[in-house]
Amino acid sequence: MKSWIKWLLCMGLLACMVQAASAFTVKEVSVPKTDLKAGDNVRIDLEVSIAVFTASHDFQLASDLTGTACTIETYNSEINQYQALQVDKDRSGNWIILGWVLPSDSSFVLKVTFTGKVPDTTSSQNLTLLRISELSAGSTVSGGEYKIERRVINPQEMASQITSVRSDLQQLKTKITAEAGAGIDTSPASTKANEAETAVNKADSLRITSISQAQTQIDLARTAIKDGYTLLDKAAAQTEIVKVESTMSQVDSMVTYFTTNRSIEKTDSRLVAITNKYDLASQTLSSANDMVTSGNYLGGKAKAVEASRYADEAFNLSTSLKAELGEGGISVPGINPLFLVLGIGIIVIGVGGYFAYKKFFHWDELG
Repeated sequence: MKSWIKWLLCMGLLACMVQAASAFTVKEVSVPKTDLKAGDNVRIDLEVSIAVFTASHDFQLASDLTGTACTIETYNSEINQYQALQVDKDRSGNWIILGWVLPSDSSFVLKVTFTGKVPDTTSSQNLTLLRISELSAGSTVSGGEYKIERRVINPQEMASQITSVRSDLQQLKTKITAEAGAGIDTSPASTKANEAETAVNKADSLRITSISQAQTQIDLARTAIKDGYTLLDKAAAQTEIVKVESTMSQVDSMVTYFTTNRSIEKTDSRLVAITNKYDLASQTLSSANDMVTSGNYLGGKAKAVEASRYADEAFNLSTSLKAELGEGGISVPGINPLFLVLGIGIIVIGVGGYFAYKKFFHWDELG
């Protein structure tokens, strides 16, 4: 007997769990597809299909719209047509369909027509146009909620956004001019600035007729401005890297001159000081290139500036050493200057000996 009681209790609990779960789906027949603005009239048409329902449940329709109206129909098989159902309002002003007016012995479809007006708003925000909830004892059952939200845009805020974007664009143009004056290639950034200007002009012309399209253009303009700054950072980093590479190339040429043309050993302390700075510049420049490749343009520029300091120090040491050594006479690539001096000395001695010999034999003949 007790087993039967337990079994019945389990079945009753299972039935309650089934009843507590929602089983409705929604087909959107007609809903707003774009952003809205204050004062817009809204109409929503839905078909709500209910597979399982219990008379103890209710349907609640809530909205942030003002002046709402709600019509709900269900198909009456006895008269073979849709028939309007009784829809009431609860204490909170939400529309509600009490469960006892709905069929509970079979699946059915509700045709919902919901209208209202978008309220005034001081800022752009998301608005709940309609929320359908299946309630049990005042609480939403599991999975028993369906919501339609749309963004509502304030036209005054739209004008403010356009003014803000124009200001940001002007700042970008000012920076482009300054960077161009510093020898940086600003053409990619200028292209983005032109894109932003085109987009913000379109937004200005659309803000009255189509707020959603105007907002899209504003977003495009902001993205183009952001990309413009990024391209400027990239160009500045690349320019600094090229500058360092040029300085290092000059240092490299002078080091070759010292070791090849002036026979300075690589272990010479003066040359070691130069090569140490050169190596530091090379290592730091490699880090700068890696950062630029990975998209960290600001970090790459900072590293390139650091490399530039080392390269400049190596260059200054090189020019000082070159001044200390002087021009060093004739410079013939691949020939040791010492051999040149010895060769010239031999030639001078030979010529001198020749003339002395001629003079000696001349006097001897005159006897």
